[in-house]
Amino acid sequence: MAIAYGCTYDTLENRFRNIKKLAITLKQEIDSGERGEVVAPARTKSAPNTPRKPKTPKKDPLSGTYSIPDARVYPD
Repeated sequence: MAIAYGCTYDTLENRFRNIKKLAITLKQEIDSGERGEVVAPARTKSAPNTPRKPKTPKKDPLSGTYSIPDARVYPD
C-alpha cells in the first residue's frame, strides 16, 4: 500500500495511528454500553421523483448560430 501512495511504511503507520486509537476507544464505549451501536440508515433504490433537466440546452456546433453577448448595432 505504501508503494501505491509513494511513501514509506512508517509514514502510513503514523497517519493511521490516530484513527486506530479512535477506533479502539469507540469499540470500548460500545462494549461498555456508553454508546449505542450505530445502525446504517436504510437506502432506497428507487428512481428520483422528477428527472433532472440540463442547466443549459446543448447547441449544435455545426448549425452556425453563435450567441453574441452584446448584439447592439453602433452607428458609425
